Amino acid sequence: MANPKPTITFTLNLANPEVSSLPYSNILKGNQTITEAVSQIDARSSWLPTLTGASTEDGEGSGQGSGGNISQKNGSTIVAYGLNALYLKRTYAAGTTSDLMTVVSEVW
Repeated sequence: MANPKPTITFTLNLANPEVSSLPYSNILKGNQTITEAVSQIDARSSWLPTLTGASTEDGEGSGQGSGGNISQKNGSTIVAYGLNALYLKRTYAAGTTSDLMTVVSEVW
């Protein structure tokens, strides 16, 4: 059985460009430098709820199954189908600077 349409491919954007979202970007703790604070972006992971689950590009996954969650790192690729894809797009990729996901491609 084919996957429902649309098929939307997203990337996770956990490196939010808003300065207030970066940990310790203005207030350093201990002997931490700005470089160290910014490098923590790659250590962040998501735990975003889905309607029906989603899969990662490599097919692994924390997004598989009914009511799954997307648990991935910054820059990971997620592919979602049908109503779940629309839900993720409207919730996490609404076109604002604080979006947690970026739409890479959309196939109807």
